[in-house]
Amino acid sequence: MATIHDRFPNPPWPLLLLILVVLLPALCLHLGMLTYIDDEAIRALVALEMHLTQDYITPTLSGALYFNKPPLYNWFLLLFFGGFGAFTEWVSRGATVFCLLGFGLTIFVCLRKVLGRNKALMVVFMVITSFRILLYDSLLGLIDIGYSWAVFYLFWQVYWQSERRRWWQLFVGVYTLAAIGFLLKGLPIIVFTGASLIIWFSYRRWWRRLVSIQHLVGILLWLLLVGSYYYLYAQSNDVQVVFATLLEESSKRTAAQYGIGKTIQHLFTFPFELVYHFLPWSLLMIPALGKWIRARSLPQESFLAFAVLVGGVNLIPYWISVEVYPRYLFMFLPLLFSLALGGIPDSFWQRRQWFYWISGGLLSLLTLAATLPLFWHRLQVSPLWMPKGILLTAALATLLYFFWQRIHWQLWLLVLGLAIV
Repeated sequence: MATIHDRFPNPPWPLLLLILVVLLPALCLHLGMLTYIDDEAIRALVALEMHLTQDYITPTLSGALYFNKPPLYNWFLLLFFGGFGAFTEWVSRGATVFCLLGFGLTIFVCLRKVLGRNKALMVVFMVITSFRILLYDSLLGLIDIGYSWAVFYLFWQVYWQSERRRWWQLFVGVYTLAAIGFLLKGLPIIVFTGASLIIWFSYRRWWRRLVSIQHLVGILLWLLLVGSYYYLYAQSNDVQVVFATLLEESSKRTAAQYGIGKTIQHLFTFPFELVYHFLPWSLLMIPALGKWIRARSLPQESFLAFAVLVGGVNLIPYWISVEVYPRYLFMFLPLLFSLALGGIPDSFWQRRQWFYWISGGLLSLLTLAATLPLFWHRLQVSPLWMPKGILLTAALATLLYFFWQRIHWQLWLLVLGLAIV
């Protein structure tokens, strides 16, 4: 199959360095400002009780057995708490930022092989600076970014190793990641793994590989890794209750709980919610997907075809589930944004098109908003509000000038603008 030729605009290295210099502290400065929401408090408290009881096998919450999630993310938090020597909001949320940066590095290392360096790097920035992640989930000590990191790499192993006919590496890698995913969040990883293998191997007509010795060994490896933990757990606890709870957790938010009416309503609203939560970059998915819908065919490039098939089939359970939080969808963003950048013609980036005007309008509004502390007394309670307001306004105004003058830098400058704000 064809590969994706990369003529994507190359950022000047000072601009790229400036993005990194601004983005890294932007992700860390506000981690201790908010009180815990319920789920992140649960993650931290379960880890704290493991530390206090020295029992790392049996998760508890307020002394009662906790069944809703396996313990791997709690072990991960314990490493951070121990490394920093403190059980605080900042530390548990710092683990989220670590996962986000690891997720981004993995996206870049993988996608540069199929998209080229510039597009792969832009996909990383698109994921990190999408509104939902940058303004909300990167600030919370939740499991989902780390889980999405593992699931995306599982997707990649299915694609990359299968295209090179490395069947042992594929099934060992996929089922090792599936074991990690299960010990992070339970049963959903089984759907991700099975659906991805079945849809891609069916498309490539590799049906025999699904019943191969390599696949059997991969499944046995998964059973060994997951079973080892539950064998230790069963020495002092009832395993049946654990799996019953995990099954109940996985079946929540479906038509069985909310009814057919709300389910049908969600079928119509879900695509719009997907675009809304991951603005501004989700807008770029529209022309790319429209191109293939009009053509009534899959992309010719193998990875883009993989992104459509595997992303599409794994999104179905979320499309038909009524209560879906945006953080459940992070593992799909590299696939969706790859489709956006890989499906848009190179000429799109060389002229002033609709996304250029939307981006410029957004940056213009942000620049105007940055001046508000200079005029609105309610914003003048922050320490050093005047130098902060002047510096922010000057930085955004300078960036906005270059945005209108350097059309081929527009996406990179938009990333920088979002990081500054």
